[in-house]
Amino acid sequence: MDGLVRSRSKVKRLLLKRIVNHFGIPRGVFKEYIDNEASETEACFTLPFTLLLVISYAFVAVLHDNAPIIRAVEDSLQFDIYENANSAFVQFNGSPNMGHKGVVDVNSVADLWSWARWGLLPLIFNSEYLFHEEYNFQIRDTSMQASASL
Repeated sequence: MDGLVRSRSKVKRLLLKRIVNHFGIPRGVFKEYIDNEASETEACFTLPFTLLLVISYAFVAVLHDNAPIIRAVEDSLQFDIYENANSAFVQFNGSPNMGHKGVVDVNSVADLWSWARWGLLPLIFNSEYLFHEEYNFQIRDTSMQASASL
């Protein structure tokens, strides 16, 4: 069967070749072919300028928006919300409150409001200064006095 299909396509090509050699190609078919080739060639000529436009846009956008810093801030906010915005506080025998539910544990509207009230809002609107263990409070006090005198 495969040999029969090959021989039929070979016969068709030979017949088509004989017809084209004897009668020529119709003008409409030839014009359509030439127009198609010209449009493909023109499209290939515009490709380098299109790539230049895309690369220059990406370069200017990264420089203008300072994308690495914006991405770092977005990542830190996401980390802070997922890891530090806790709710469902429980107090154990005089120890400080400890939240056991995070944003992924919100299952209802009440959980959402509880998480927003006790987990997210204190994280966003922090009313205390956060200092590390070795912080020199005398430097803070003198800088606050200097700014108050201004």
